[in-house]
Amino acid sequence: MKTYNVKKVDDNQMTINGKVNSPLWGQAILLKDFSSPWHLDEVNPIEFRSLHDGHHLYVSYKVYDGSLHIDKTGAVFKI
Repeated sequence: MKTYNVKKVDDNQMTINGKVNSPLWGQAILLKDFSSPWHLDEVNPIEFRSLHDGHHLYVSYKVYDGSLHIDKTGAVFKI
C-alpha cells in the first residue's frame, strides 16, 4: 500500500484563493502516479498536493482532461 506524507506548514500562513499560487505549495510532495480502476489505458495527467498546519488540511489537485462532465444543471463555472 502506498503512503503519502502531508508536510506541516506554520499556522496562518496559507492563503486560500482558488489559484493554488502560494509559495507554500512548493513544500508539498507532488503525487502524479494515478491509475484508473475502470480502464487499463493510461489516464490523463493528475497532480495532487496536500499540506496541513495542525488545524487545517489543504488539498490541491489538477486534472488535465478536455472532456470533463459536470452533472449539475443551471451551474455557472468561471475560470
